[in-house]
Amino acid sequence: MFTRTIKRLLLSPRTTILLLLIFLTACIAGLIVPQITEKSPSYFDTWKENNIYTYRFVTRLQLHRVYTSIWFLLSIGLTLVSLGYSLYRQIQKNRGLRTPALNPGERREDLSVVCRKRNSSDAIRRLFRKKGYRIREAGTGGDKIIFSKNSFGIWGGTVLHTGIFLVILSAFFVFAFQKRGFVQVIRGETFSGRQADFLVVDLGAFSDTFSTDFSTSLLLLNHEYHDNDKVKKLQSIVTVHDNEEKSRRAVISPSEPLDFKGTRIYQSYNYGYTLSFMINKHDGKEVGAHFNLDMTEKKEKPLVGKTGFPTTPYIFEIKFHPDIQNKSLHITKPIVHLKISDMITRDTLFKGLLLPKQSVHVNDDSLSFIGIREWSGLIFTHNPGMSLSYLGFALIIIGAVVMFGFPYKEVCTCIKKNDGKRIISAYVHTIRYPATLKEEVGDILEHLV
Repeated sequence: MFTRTIKRLLLSPRTTILLLLIFLTACIAGLIVPQITEKSPSYFDTWKENNIYTYRFVTRLQLHRVYTSIWFLLSIGLTLVSLGYSLYRQIQKNRGLRTPALNPGERREDLSVVCRKRNSSDAIRRLFRKKGYRIREAGTGGDKIIFSKNSFGIWGGTVLHTGIFLVILSAFFVFAFQKRGFVQVIRGETFSGRQADFLVVDLGAFSDTFSTDFSTSLLLLNHEYHDNDKVKKLQSIVTVHDNEEKSRRAVISPSEPLDFKGTRIYQSYNYGYTLSFMINKHDGKEVGAHFNLDMTEKKEKPLVGKTGFPTTPYIFEIKFHPDIQNKSLHITKPIVHLKISDMITRDTLFKGLLLPKQSVHVNDDSLSFIGIREWSGLIFTHNPGMSLSYLGFALIIIGAVVMFGFPYKEVCTCIKKNDGKRIISAYVHTIRYPATLKEEVGDILEHLV
């Protein structure tokens, strides 16, 4: 009883609809909710600070990492079980079609004609063979003949569903074992590839660590814009170096990733400018820091950031304009509006404008604005099982071609005598296009009149 209930549940349309709704929810969530490997950590820090309740709701449901969430993997697993059992039933059904599907005694004929030829049985065989049919079964004396065509067509649906099964199985392996990391690389600097140096790492349920076998250096970030400040072109020119002292230079864009040693590197739409500062303390020590600011959407708006300065009690609130005249998002006439406050007392220690290479005094220390560089957000992914999906897509195409281009056809002809006349009755059976098959058989029978 329990086994029968499980089988009924796996083949139930309600189960299919539920799984489709889960996939639809996951796709919508992945598009609407920012994913952790596609945004910088500062984005989520700001989100958490501005709307803590929405942030908690999203993180508890794992909507910020939807494709590696437990509920999404469970839904894929249930889909595989359901589709696998459906495939088993299809194979069993197709194997049972070794005997003809038609039984003339159970239904009325689809077509009938009066034959004037004496040797009508031989004529029927000859005409159907010319159309590509073969004899599956013939009665004694040739009064009943069953023809079939495109016998392999019954497997079209099975091949197509096998392809879908492999694609979903590939997706399960990808989401369960995938490794995905996000890092901000400053122009002129090198990312080591170690997991500890990633800003964000998103691992599948069965993955433990993610470290690449190579390092990545950012040589140049190229960003161009339309008149409305929308991104027109975004490219990172990088050099990758492996442990075997081999290097490769490549241009990465959002639509043109780089594949290297089993890892794919994407250009994200996260990028911006890095402001570098140096503090000369009163005791002679120097402390430097780099602040990565996310690119603004409009050239009239500044790049903003708020963070502490390492090993000091200072909090920096930054508003940076690449162009003081707000005419460009490229570095032309840069200026930064800087507010420095004490971390403990919250007193304002400095508030004003700074130009590159300019220095100011903060208490007994000297602060220098030493430079500006671009930074680029790169996404590193390792997805095992993708080759299986290519096989799956190939089977889907083959199965669709067989299903719709070569449907299985079966025709049974019976010769009866009535008032001295030979009447040929035809019964047809096909998976698709029954009207077309009737028309085809009708054309064949007309040659017997």
